[in-house]
Amino acid sequence: MPYLDFTRMQSVDLIDLYRFYYGMVNCVDDYLNGLMQVLDDAGIAEDTILVFTSDHGDQLGSHHLWQKAYLYEESIRIPLMFRWPGRLPASRVQTQLGSLVDVAPTLLSLAGMPVPSSMQGQDLSPVLGGQEETLPCNTVFIEAHKQSAIGLRTPTAMYGLPLSEGTEYGSRPCPDEELYFDLQHDPYQLRGESGAEYQDVIEPLRRELLQRHRNTPWLEQLTEIMP
Repeated sequence: MPYLDFTRMQSVDLIDLYRFYYGMVNCVDDYLNGLMQVLDDAGIAEDTILVFTSDHGDQLGSHHLWQKAYLYEESIRIPLMFRWPGRLPASRVQTQLGSLVDVAPTLLSLAGMPVPSSMQGQDLSPVLGGQEETLPCNTVFIEAHKQSAIGLRTPTAMYGLPLSEGTEYGSRPCPDEELYFDLQHDPYQLRGESGAEYQDVIEPLRRELLQRHRNTPWLEQLTEIMP
């Protein structure tokens, strides 16, 4: 993995990194196109649900940062596309937020299978099928380990709290250092907002973020459960 082998990257400059990244994107596009063509040629496209997504983005120098795991749009925004010819209409959903934990319950629902109550995430199929414009939950919980922070992304804002060690949840939020970005007026997150005029907006976001944090198992908890 030359991208992570820094001994091989000493003579590489910024333009080279951009070439590597967008070359990889083009390569994935080519393979995806070939996969869809195979499904069409085999006559099984209408019996196949195809999901295209990613686990994270890349800062690529934005905010003077590289790679992932920050509460910035470049790190957290990813493609999430479902293709099922004849069953899901071709459309672009811009009102509902989705996350990777939503993929499993959505696929189970599309396949006519029950979604276990213990499963995290929500079924996006009503939005994908056009029956609903949004779902009751329209926020996404984010864990950004490089910032040691947690965040809540809404359709119009990003709210985040840094973490410090010290509770049964793995770490303790620090409300005195909270982050808030109004993405409608500051889409590139160039300035954080604070002050009394934002407290009516921030307070419900803080409550929801802390609740999501309490309800999300940390790796240490999972390793005790899973062999």
